[in-house]
Amino acid sequence: MNTPKKYPLAALLGAALSAFFLLVSPASAATWSLSGDLNCHDPAIIKEGSTWWIGRTWGAGIGIDWSSNGTTWNTGIPIFQSGLSWWTAYNGNSTWTWAPSFADYNGKTLCYYAVSTFGSKTSAIGLATATSIATGDWADQGAIITSSSSTSYNAIDPCFTLDASGNPWLSFGSWSDGLHVVALSPTTFKPTGASYNIAYNSQGIENSQIVYRSGYYYLFASVGTCCNGASSTYHIVVGRSTSITGPYYDQSGVDMMNGGGTTVFAGGGRYIAPGGESILDTGNDTWICAYHQLDSANNYATVLFINDLYWVDGWPSFSTTPTYYKFGNRTTGLDIDGLGQTANGSTCGQWSSSTSTNQQWEMVPSGTYVRLKNRATGLFLDGMGLTTNGSNAGQWSSSTSTNQQWLEVFTGGYVRFQNRATGLFLDGMGRTTNGSALGQWQSNVNYNQQWSQQPQ
Repeated sequence: MNTPKKYPLAALLGAALSAFFLLVSPASAATWSLSGDLNCHDPAIIKEGSTWWIGRTWGAGIGIDWSSNGTTWNTGIPIFQSGLSWWTAYNGNSTWTWAPSFADYNGKTLCYYAVSTFGSKTSAIGLATATSIATGDWADQGAIITSSSSTSYNAIDPCFTLDASGNPWLSFGSWSDGLHVVALSPTTFKPTGASYNIAYNSQGIENSQIVYRSGYYYLFASVGTCCNGASSTYHIVVGRSTSITGPYYDQSGVDMMNGGGTTVFAGGGRYIAPGGESILDTGNDTWICAYHQLDSANNYATVLFINDLYWVDGWPSFSTTPTYYKFGNRTTGLDIDGLGQTANGSTCGQWSSSTSTNQQWEMVPSGTYVRLKNRATGLFLDGMGLTTNGSNAGQWSSSTSTNQQWLEVFTGGYVRFQNRATGLFLDGMGRTTNGSALGQWQSNVNYNQQWSQQPQ
């Protein structure tokens, strides 16, 4: 499908949104209380010194808002508000720009943005550079990526990121064949080679952002339709990878190239269809997410929101509550079950699926490994240092032993767990009796080692 996002004028320029809003934080999440000019679609948040800035989709250049405290927002002067001559080849004499991205990098402030003709792949990603946003001395660097009916991708929704070594990259794309990422020159800030296709979703996927944290690259994106009033289905999803070029898997082990993506936030109530997310580390591993939602009480106009973003068991969340998982064996259907055992060294078992907390496990990150903590007993799944094929998997109170560390190996929507200490994999052993022991075996392609992973 080639249809990119659309921006109804009513949603972006509603008169009510030019007034001053006050958004009060709900009890369920740390949503910031915002006021001022909150008319915003596709926010891009950054902080320079003590001043917060947001770039946004806008009808006259690249929209800018600013704040001295991050909560009270003022309308700024748009970048290139009269438009640039080269834009007309892509947006038909329009001054509209879409989904900007800001970065302070290598002595420059960078602003990536898109111009496009709605309903087509006639699009371009532009670059502007400045000393800082505050100085406003923007220099046009022209189009750096373009697309047309003959390209597989659509050149919109750019987002700058750095890999673990500090090298610059740009993710981009929308609908069509999904999301891409491409390496950038550290001096020209423009692409240096071919892009990598990293995500696809038949519902439509756009507005990507990649952030690096604790050994993983996290790919955030908006899935669904953004701007169809009450029928809008936008929601924010995430997957992660040990490589910036993917593959990116969600919490259930589904590749984002195959439609995967764990929902971070789906909205509900008065405000719906969250998306256009912008993720920022404000320092000391304190993260926030800026995004827009549609106000069902105001003609579905777009409104700015900012939430604290927590990291729970190695995954981003608007809540600090852990997510628990059930693991079902692909061969037998039995779930991994702690069996209510509380003694160190007790055997971990298997049981037919139930709502028992004995079958619910918290995935506690340990670098690029995970530790599996039973919800009912608090014991951790432990390889017990056993190296013989067919040995039982055990349980033990929390420790730093590598016997409790497991590597997730994804296989076609299922996950295999390899013990860090011994190299053996968790194995259902083909057992079908409730209460049977969970085993371990060296790596093979048997379905006994493959587990479905379902959040509870």
